[in-house]
Amino acid sequence: MRQGPAPVTPRPPTAADTTPTSIRPNVSIPVQSRSSRKSRVLPLARPPLSRAAAGCEGSAADRWALLVLELAAASSDPKTLVRWADLAKCAYGTLRMHCYAAGVSPRRSLVFARLLRLVTMSQLNQLEPEAWLDVADLRTERSLLQRGSLPSSGGPCPTIEEYIARQRLVPDHCAALRTLRQRLRVAG
Repeated sequence: MRQGPAPVTPRPPTAADTTPTSIRPNVSIPVQSRSSRKSRVLPLARPPLSRAAAGCEGSAADRWALLVLELAAASSDPKTLVRWADLAKCAYGTLRMHCYAAGVSPRRSLVFARLLRLVTMSQLNQLEPEAWLDVADLRTERSLLQRGSLPSSGGPCPTIEEYIARQRLVPDHCAALRTLRQRLRVAG
C-alpha cells in the first residue's frame, strides 16, 4: 500500500485559471495543513473595490474631463503624454486608455487640454502663447494655435466657451466634450 499524497494529473486550464484575481468572485477553498491535518479556509481573492472606492468616476467621459481639467489647471505646460500622465499621477497607458475610451485620440486630447490651459491662463490679458506654452519653435506654436482655431499671438483672448465651440480637435458630438462643458459650468 502506498503512503503519501496521490499523484497529480495535469488538467487543461479553465477560464477561472486565466481570469485575473481582481475580478474573480470572492470564493474560499478548504485547505488541509500538512503538519496538523486540520482544515482551514483560504480566500482566493479579495472582493473587487467599488468604482467610487477605487477613485473612478462613472464614465469614460467623466475620467477624460477630469484629466483635461487637471492639465488646464497645471502650473507648467506638459508637452508630452508622459508628462501629462505624471501630472495626473497615473500610468502612461492608463491615460491613453482613458482617452481612447472617451472616443478621443490621446494626442488630440493633449493638444486640446494644452490650448484650454492657454485660454484659461490668458483670460485676464491678451492671448500670450509664448508665456503659457512650452514650445521651442514658432512654427509649432502657429500649428497648435491653428489646430485649436485660436488667433495668433497678441490677439484678443476668446472665452473658454468660444474656444470649445471653435476648436477642431474634439468633435462636438463627443460625449466627453459635453461632460467637460458641464463640469466647466459647475466650476464657473
